[in-house]
Parts: sequence; structure tokens; C-alpha cells
Amino acid sequence: MVKEAFQRLSPERQEELLYKGMMLYLKNPYDQVTVRMLAAAMEINMATFYRYFDEKEDLILLILRRIQRKYVQAAPHRLFEEFPEVELSAEEQAYINRLITWPDDALQRAYFEGAVECNMPVIVRQLQMERLDGRLRDNVIDDLIAYLYVTLEYNLLRYLRRNGGFDEILFIKLKDYLLHSLLPHGIFKMSAEAGKDEENAAEKRICS
Repeated sequence: MVKEAFQRLSPERQEELLYKGMMLYLKNPYDQVTVRMLAAAMEINMATFYRYFDEKEDLILLILRRIQRKYVQAAPHRLFEEFPEVELSAEEQAYINRLITWPDDALQRAYFEGAVECNMPVIVRQLQMERLDGRLRDNVIDDLIAYLYVTLEYNLLRYLRRNGGFDEILFIKLKDYLLHSLLPHGIFKMSAEAGKDEENAAEKRICS
């Protein structure tokens, strides 16, 4: 848990500490980073670190949430539309890229605590817009679909790890297929002809 003492710091001081913590994680494998190392990198003592955070994972997730917030702010109004390009620093992009190297327990927390908390309200709002426009099937449960949507990437990473390891190109293709073909096809109202066209398009995405 991020403690009140950290929340009382000025925004500038918070960002300074988070940046120093992020840089340490970029230079070291996840499992090798200790609270002692983090405190030294942030130029605080260990007692102060524990006044700010319960454990090192709280810091890790807070950094991730700050980055994810930029994606949330840029989210389009319509579900499954392409995201506009989100402006991240080189360090922030590197931090996101390192997610795939995290151990399973940390990866699980990143998605089921970080991503769910940040992104679910956005997806629920997008689903409500689609419902108002009459595009959703009547039996769609907004909260359930939003949860599946924001945790899909985690399950895809686990799937690739189980089947030979992470492949970035395959990951992008499969994510595109799941988010823009399979999932929309399951929740949107669609004519038989449109559904057949979408199936053909999905097959081309996977095979290309």
C-alpha cells in the first residue's frame, strides 16, 4: 500500500522519487532489486521508505499506474478504436517493455491491481456509449467484458510463455486478433454477412 506520508509529498518530490526507483528497475533484474537498493537509489533511508510504502511492489505498481494514466487520458470514446499515440519518455517506454520479464506473481499484480484499477472505468464507459448507440447485444454484461478486456494481455503473455516463450511479433498479432476480431464479434450486433467478412479478416491477421 502507498502510505499517506508519500501522498503528502509535493507532486515534484513524488515524481523525483518514482523516477529514481524506475531507473533502478531498468538497470537491474526484478528479483535482484531490494528495498535497501531502492532506498539508496532514492536517497532516503530504509525507515523513510517504509513510511512511504509497505513493500517494494507498492512502488513498482505506483510507477506503472502513473504511466497507465497517460493511456487512460488518451483513450478514445469508442471501444476497440485505435489509441492515439501516447507520448512516453524513453524510460517510461522501457519500463513498460520490461513487464514481460517480471515473474508471474509481480506480473499478475501489475495487471489485476494496476490495469484493472486504472482501465476498467474507461472500458465500462466505452461500453455504455456503445449500448446507447444500440450496437451491443442485449445480454452483454458491461463489468464482465471490461474486466476480460483489461486482463486479456496478461493471459496472452502467460499463454506465450507456456508455448515456447515471448515473441513480440506474434504477441502483437494475437492481441490485435483478440481485441479487434474475436471480442467485438462476440459482443456487437452483427449481420451474418458482416460476421463472415470479419472472420475472413481475422484469419488474414493471424496468417500474415
